[in-house]
Amino acid sequence: MASSRQRDRFQQDEQTDLFGEDTPTPEYRADPDSVRAELYKILAETRAAQSLPWEPKTVLL
Repeated sequence: MASSRQRDRFQQDEQTDLFGEDTPTPEYRADPDSVRAELYKILAETRAAQSLPWEPKTVLL
């Protein structure tokens, strides 16, 4: 006889839906205007910088 602590491997598991496999995956669609505004903000901050945050590298071509 199996221990009461050991589960039966052939019995249907009661927790089959732990991750919501039957629920549809939510769709995310970014608002182009808010993304564009965020990018313009980053570009403005970059253009206004007085110095680079890293040492410039010498590029050999």
